[in-house]
Amino acid sequence: MNMLKHFVALSAVIVPMAAANAAEVVIDLTATIDPTLSVQQANGSPMPQSLDMAYNAATGDVMSETIQTRLYTNDPTQNVDVRLGAASTLVHVTNASVAPIPLTVRLDGRTITTTNTRLTAAETWTGSATGESRTLPLSVAGRAAGANPPTAGRYVGRLEMLIVASAAE
Repeated sequence: MNMLKHFVALSAVIVPMAAANAAEVVIDLTATIDPTLSVQQANGSPMPQSLDMAYNAATGDVMSETIQTRLYTNDPTQNVDVRLGAASTLVHVTNASVAPIPLTVRLDGRTITTTNTRLTAAETWTGSATGESRTLPLSVAGRAAGANPPTAGRYVGRLEMLIVASAAE
């Protein structure tokens, strides 16, 4: 009986100590869900949240790598309208007097502007699985206006592309 008392007393001391050496992991999770249409990279990864653009001093072009994308839907009979939320530009971070560099956005070789570009259901939903589009390359490029190179420095911009399912015609 005396041994049982010692065991209970020792357990009361050791168990809280074991808990004090534990680790806790807390991860905030987010998801934006549209049950009718989604966009991912062709390999199934989420779209990147940022892109580093490279400047080519020989040509004066600013460009990003091409992102291979796919659209996914639960209704492959619908067309897709694609447009920009606003014209995309790069602006100098520290010098507001520098003219913005206009950007050209292309999806599947088509220039995307602030007006709708229609991708028909027949041309879009030809992927290997039902409701999966074929691969649609996405590229962003620009060139500073004029014959002179742009002002040196860091430039930032935003690409807001709206992709909306629409009724088939």
